[in-house]
Amino acid sequence: MEQWVYLDDFNATWHTDADGIQYVDLPEHGWQLFLNHTEQIPARWPNANFEDGSVFNRSRWAQGTLTNSNNAYTNGWLTDAGSTTGSQGGLLASGIDPVGAIAVLNVASFRSYSRL
Repeated sequence: MEQWVYLDDFNATWHTDADGIQYVDLPEHGWQLFLNHTEQIPARWPNANFEDGSVFNRSRWAQGTLTNSNNAYTNGWLTDAGSTTGSQGGLLASGIDPVGAIAVLNVASFRSYSRL
């Protein structure tokens, strides 16, 4: 039997910022977000998701590489290697404008790094 658990807004007050984005201050950090009974996940480029299983399909993963000019493994420098690995066409070819986006990267399966 399928059952739903509903968590309300915890009697919190919702606010709207200058850009029209609604937010609420919660007493604890949330670690899952659902919208219409569907778990929301951080953006995954190239648009992989759990619903169709594409998040588990390695051919859908974006790839990065170090280049000759940055062969030291340092934080903050990674080259989109999509067009060279054959996994996908690369961020530039996708038409997605990443300016202002936050990237959360799993680098070498043991280093997570994010930048705005």
